Amino acid sequence: MNEDFYITLIYKSLSGEISLAERRQLKEWEAASEENRLTIASIKKAWQLSGNLQPEINVDLAKEFDALTARMDEMEMASEASSPTVRQLQADKRRWWSIAAGFALLVAAAFVLQKYQSQNAIADKAAPKMDWLILDSGMKTGQQITLADKSVVTLNENSQLNYPTAFNNAENRVVSIVGEAFFNIQSNPNQPFIVKAGSSEIKVLGTSFNVKAGIDAQELIVSVVEGTVECRGFGDQKPITLSQGQQANFDQRSGRMIRRDMPHLNDLAWYTRQLSFEMTPFQEVIRSIEILYGLKLEVSQSGLQDCLINLKIDNEPIESVFEILRIGYKVEIEANSKNSYQIKGGGC
Repeated sequence: MNEDFYITLIYKSLSGEISLAERRQLKEWEAASEENRLTIASIKKAWQLSGNLQPEINVDLAKEFDALTARMDEMEMASEASSPTVRQLQADKRRWWSIAAGFALLVAAAFVLQKYQSQNAIADKAAPKMDWLILDSGMKTGQQITLADKSVVTLNENSQLNYPTAFNNAENRVVSIVGEAFFNIQSNPNQPFIVKAGSSEIKVLGTSFNVKAGIDAQELIVSVVEGTVECRGFGDQKPITLSQGQQANFDQRSGRMIRRDMPHLNDLAWYTRQLSFEMTPFQEVIRSIEILYGLKLEVSQSGLQDCLINLKIDNEPIESVFEILRIGYKVEIEANSKNSYQIKGGGC
């Protein structure tokens, strides 16, 4: 993951603009290494010295560093005059160089802070003021919202959409997603729609597509059902264009992006409520049904383990699916508990 992404999260945390999902990401990154913890501490210190994002940082870094190096020189000369032991001198030097290293981190943090302030000042002047809302689906699948431009977004479970209450006269219509969502976008060539996910963005004019970005935002999958979209990673990486039936897999750790044909529409079953299997291994069919219906299916003493299954499911209740399996494959299905079933017997 690009370090700039986490630095942005640090500032969002300090300004009170960070979401719950982003806060979890930042906590995990902080716990990953001592270097990350030092980075956060240094930026917090720079924030405090700046007066919580006042226009100027009132710290004379050159003066402070000169004073530090002068103090180090004085201490070394005093140590030599009193003939200290080599061990004590080395300890003193190590202590002061540790302070210098911490100061260097503070300088770097102050520099990033100034850059952040400058970028925000330019953005604030260029973009109209917007009020933002957060839609969190929790454990519910299929939660839907109609945006101000009449575009419709449907969230999968454990997903979060950040969106403005109005797009006004902004150059672009921008939202951000953590988790998975299906987008039906209203066409507007004069105001492209942009979905941000981690360090990536998807740009469209009018189309239907699915975005899957995990909470850790390390992998992004974009699947296009209608129209075209443009996917862009971080930095100067060349964007790729996807058309109907294509998919992009983007590894946000390495920056590698792969375009391919969408393997199967079953990938979108959470949204379409449809599954289609042709000569598909039995275990794969069972796993897909479990995911779609939120069930646990245990298979025991069944002759179906090595079977290839042909089956179509179109927004049907699970009882109807069980009946198809009973009639077509002679299985017995018994309830163990709520949302848990056992499959026995049957054969190809």
